[in-house]
Amino acid sequence: MDFFYKGKPIRKNAPVSWIAKADTLAANTDLVCVQNVDNKKNSVLSATAYFSAFTSLTVAHGYRMNYGNWCVVDGTNITTYYGTGATQMSQAAHGLTISEFLTVIIKQKTTQNAEITIMTKGGQFTTPTTVPHWHGSNGDVRMFGAQAMTGAEVSYGLSDTVHDVWLFVDSYGTEGDTARVSRQIQNLGYDGFLAMGHGGGNSAQTYPQFAKLIELAQPKVAVWMIGMNDPDSSSAINASWKSYAEQFAAACEARGIVPVFTVIPNVPNYRHTFKNTWIKASGHRYVDWAKAVGAEEAGSSWYTGMLSTDNVHPSELGAKALAMRTVLDVPELAVM
Repeated sequence: MDFFYKGKPIRKNAPVSWIAKADTLAANTDLVCVQNVDNKKNSVLSATAYFSAFTSLTVAHGYRMNYGNWCVVDGTNITTYYGTGATQMSQAAHGLTISEFLTVIIKQKTTQNAEITIMTKGGQFTTPTTVPHWHGSNGDVRMFGAQAMTGAEVSYGLSDTVHDVWLFVDSYGTEGDTARVSRQIQNLGYDGFLAMGHGGGNSAQTYPQFAKLIELAQPKVAVWMIGMNDPDSSSAINASWKSYAEQFAAACEARGIVPVFTVIPNVPNYRHTFKNTWIKASGHRYVDWAKAVGAEEAGSSWYTGMLSTDNVHPSELGAKALAMRTVLDVPELAVM
């Protein structure tokens, strides 16, 4: 069944993709297919180009950005990097003579790993082991080459938008880390959800991603897990968080999506009592994370062993408690 918003068809439970093409692309010139899609798992990033001589091709989701990754294919190796400091994460010799064209496919998996396959006139190569620490969850999806190219194309696809439940979450949802909620939900046996957002993300950074996606597809339930990076003051709710929370709820209800909020746990240095009061009085469904870890009061230190030493993030035990509460309050996650 098709739905319409502002005259545009919206298909429920649909995969989402973006693509950009350029007949010619000058050396060291970006070709961007989508901006700020901070997906955490189950995506594919692809690029191809033709050339008369080859030096290198870079394919990136977040080039030199926090939680960003990119790979560089040169005449010898496939090398991957992470973050603002361009930390090298892996390198594999491909053993190919690259000529005429190069195609790169990066398959992001569910544990912060990726599999990279390249093909050129001389053959095909796939990384022998999964590439570690591939967040790929912040920044633009782009490609550029050290040489001029023709027939350039870069695309990005999300498969998790087919699921009924979409989670919008910050570092609490980081993939691959057992001290994070998304990983622990999967460890309970439930992988049927979209997880969007990046570490350190607040409501102002996350809401545009939500607004972008619901123009293309539509879940049954959207869960707003954002708030830790929008702390309240000692006397009032965080005004930015409240504004985006209201926009989120209104956008959901206009499309028949069930909005679900998250009662954010208080931590020693961040207060969330006013936003949590607002959530409980809003009439909307909510996931009671604060109750799950004993952090309902300002300055709470959580139940013993559930808060990590940074006094912000959960420990592995805390992440398990938050994941259990999420499945309890969003039983749609358990529908296989």
